[in-house]
Amino acid sequence: MYEDRFGTEADPVVIPSLEGQRILGMTDPDDDNIVVWGTLREHEPPRQFVEGGEFYVLKAMPYVRKMYAGGKAIASIVVAKLT
Repeated sequence: MYEDRFGTEADPVVIPSLEGQRILGMTDPDDDNIVVWGTLREHEPPRQFVEGGEFYVLKAMPYVRKMYAGGKAIASIVVAKLT
């Protein structure tokens, strides 16, 4: 589900979430020992948390509950997001 590429402002990395916001942690491009934390929110434009770093955008996803029988998925149920 995650993309193996560098997110730009024109083509950001899409972060899936079951909620309308998500906390992200990313390392500083100049120092891997520094972790920068930030909150990404639904309907916001692409966001860059670290200067020279990637751009991210949040995409809300529905929760899908899968039912299994005999080790195989037999049904998927989309559950409404609680607000």
